[in-house]
Amino acid sequence: RLMFHQKLGSIADKVNRLIALFGEVQGQLPPVEREDIIAVLTLMKADLCTQMVVEFDSLEGLVGKLYAEREGIAQPIANAIFEHRLPRKAGDALPNSSLGFAAGILDRLDTLSGYFGIGTKVKGSSDPFGLRRNALALITLIREANLDIDLEACLRAAVAGYGDTIDDAEAALQNILAFIRERQAVMLRDEGYAYDYVDAVLAVHNARPVRARKCLDALASLNENQVQDLAEQAKRMQKIVKEPADTIAESLLEDNERSLFELAGAPAKAVRDHATNQSFPDALAETLNWIPTIASYFENVMVNDKDDAVRRNRHALLRDIFAAVTAAADFTQIEKR
Repeated sequence: RLMFHQKLGSIADKVNRLIALFGEVQGQLPPVEREDIIAVLTLMKADLCTQMVVEFDSLEGLVGKLYAEREGIAQPIANAIFEHRLPRKAGDALPNSSLGFAAGILDRLDTLSGYFGIGTKVKGSSDPFGLRRNALALITLIREANLDIDLEACLRAAVAGYGDTIDDAEAALQNILAFIRERQAVMLRDEGYAYDYVDAVLAVHNARPVRARKCLDALASLNENQVQDLAEQAKRMQKIVKEPADTIAESLLEDNERSLFELAGAPAKAVRDHATNQSFPDALAETLNWIPTIASYFENVMVNDKDDAVRRNRHALLRDIFAAVTAAADFTQIEKR
């Protein structure tokens, strides 16, 4: 009988969604026994019915843990009932168990999906449902547990769990991802990373907070001239590529295009693989080696040839090189120093 939100159903509905969501995304969460996490998800909101939590809502989770202990529920389950609320604010303690991390992540995924799904807006200082706090907690939990979670996939599953309650699931998903990007950007800038470096990395890795942090560390290790070189050539390619052919026709290439074409094969795949495998220093080192070849291409090749087929072929080549160069970070976001 306790409501989560009048448009989003009861707490019982939320618990059922959380259990179903665990089944969808468990491969991305810390490893836990299914029986244990189901017990935590079933019980962790029960203390909302107690007079103690009604009077002192800051005790949510703690009261649940104490009741669970008094009832003789296994200590790991009781601890996770409390830990699912952590962190409650910036600088707060974090869960000590995989159960606590998993329950906390699932809870935030569901909460953000529900409120954004019904069109809740966060404006200025107005955030009555604590969505900023929930987003920051979600990012913190993922980073501190070092989980390579795909937030887009997890949030898509969470939004789908609301069924017809959410009218436009795709719009809700994109709004949540944009909101999370804003929160990540603030966190990373506060940690000392340059704002344009943050933008470059989040353009690629917003849905994967752990990768974003690792990529930023690799990018920050480069000297400014190296980053500017990557940015200059990336912007140059982005600006000129307007009408690429579907595929590169090798027969249309001239001799002075061969060096760049060779990069579009195995080297480009290697860069993408490095980025996928989170070997960001290797990805950046490889693309830095391409800078002379890219610069030479622009000096010696008339990209916008009068011949339509040749022009589109050259655009296709640059498109593929651009995709590889920006596999780790979108260097077009870097500002000129």
